[in-house]
Amino acid sequence: MSAPTEKSIRQRVGARSFDRGARYFRLGHVHDARRQGEVLKARCHGSEEHDYRVEAKLKGPKIVSARCTCPVGNDGMCKHVAAMLLNWREQPADFQQTPDLATLLNRRDKSELIALIASLVDAEPALEDIVESTVLSEEGDASQTVAAVQRTVERALDRLTERRSDRASSRRPSNGTTSTRT
Repeated sequence: MSAPTEKSIRQRVGARSFDRGARYFRLGHVHDARRQGEVLKARCHGSEEHDYRVEAKLKGPKIVSARCTCPVGNDGMCKHVAAMLLNWREQPADFQQTPDLATLLNRRDKSELIALIASLVDAEPALEDIVESTVLSEEGDASQTVAAVQRTVERALDRLTERRSDRASSRRPSNGTTSTRT
């Protein structure tokens, strides 16, 4: 899969986000980088001392879509998206090829999936209502239910990952620097 040019990344995110993203890339803020077909996914350490989920879909070198869980990244026009795309451009070997979520879930047995759902409900209690209504309901608009479940699961996974990241960073020695909001 081809990488987008620096020019196309800059056009996508804007000059300011590009410059900040280039700094984030150089500082090694991008991690857990993976590729699922034409979709790049990663986590990017942000200025607020936690990680954001970043995703971009490419078609050849063209950026088809992008998004980030940061406050300004819904349309993929943020420094975190820029950092991930620059990472892909400069160090594509950092991105491990991984199967999509459906493939991963199909590899698990029923008891493992039930345990996973229970963990997600613990992290995001609103998910319980959605799971119950989905299981109990035999009618309704399936596409709306799927979209609602997907959004809630993404929030729950973000919270779980943030907790893990917070635990890991609390075990790391401080480098004596302070974080400022950018």
